[in-house]
Amino acid sequence: MYSEPRVLHIEIGSGLGGIGTFLLNVYRYIDHSKLQFDFVTVRDRVLTEQQYTELGGRIFSIPYGNMLDYYRGLVKLISENGYKIVHIHKNSAANIIPFLACRKAGVKVIVAHSHNTKPTTGRFSKIFHFINRPILNRLADKRFACSDLAALWLFGKRCVDKKNVAYVRNGIVTERFAYNGETRRKVRRELELQEGTFLIGNVGRMTTQKNQVFLVEILCELKKRYGDTKLLICGDGELRGKIWKRGESLGVVDSLILPGRCSNIEEILQAMDAYVMPSIHEGLTVAAVEAQCAGLPVVLSDTMSKQTVIAGNCRMVSLKKTAAEWAEEILELRGMRYENAEKEVREAGFHVRETARFLQDYYLKNL
Repeated sequence: MYSEPRVLHIEIGSGLGGIGTFLLNVYRYIDHSKLQFDFVTVRDRVLTEQQYTELGGRIFSIPYGNMLDYYRGLVKLISENGYKIVHIHKNSAANIIPFLACRKAGVKVIVAHSHNTKPTTGRFSKIFHFINRPILNRLADKRFACSDLAALWLFGKRCVDKKNVAYVRNGIVTERFAYNGETRRKVRRELELQEGTFLIGNVGRMTTQKNQVFLVEILCELKKRYGDTKLLICGDGELRGKIWKRGESLGVVDSLILPGRCSNIEEILQAMDAYVMPSIHEGLTVAAVEAQCAGLPVVLSDTMSKQTVIAGNCRMVSLKKTAAEWAEEILELRGMRYENAEKEVREAGFHVRETARFLQDYYLKNL
């Protein structure tokens, strides 16, 4: 049915998280006459499925409820479709079943790609991560990472020191995020913001990793110093209620804007006056690249890789500092929109066109 060779990617979530955003960006920019992608998900439904399938991709759902069934399902899928390259995207080595399935199915090239610096679940996942990491390193034929810290986390210091890791930038479509004054005015009108309202923003799942409860505390401190301040968080998750309750307890709930998942991030970023990401850990988050590209003053936690700082409008702050100290750092940058940031981000190699070209060349060379 398909004449082009296909690469299988494991795995995407139900929505456009970091890995899903990265893959969709790359998929749009590869040459579909030479190469196509397929995707595995453990979810029953992928909300963005049409965006993958309209490009020629196929999505296969293999639920993870039973590990043996998951393993068998992967072996069957890979064997029946004859994939020569399988690209496995990981936040930790806690689950190495995809690597075992690929080896069983006789995959020619198994790619391990690190996107984060800690597991997204609890203590036992971290234990299994360190137990399984040597096995993952033996099973993987190629190692990719979004940053130096992400490489250390998934592959270990020895592998990094031996330069057995290739760094793949989390590229974006930079021109979509370039500063646009007209879009800024339109979105701020839609959000019913006053002329002088200082809008700080954040994009990400509402989870412990993203540390958005602390972001509400920063909002409280900002309002003490600059009264007309609001916080907009695009995303959803299990901590939504806790974030809202923290806003209530601090008396700033009227200054919280929580629209849920947003499909027009490139427009919403234009309406912001600063982007704040006090994450406990990150690989090299696409959201921070997008915010820098939009010319926003960007304040990140220093737990992230320094490779996240791309343009001159970005600084890092220690999570050991108080919410009041974070507020002071943010206010120092108020009004400093950096209108040439898109060029700087693009010239640093973060246009997804470059990322897609790198991966496409690698795939075609190894098929």
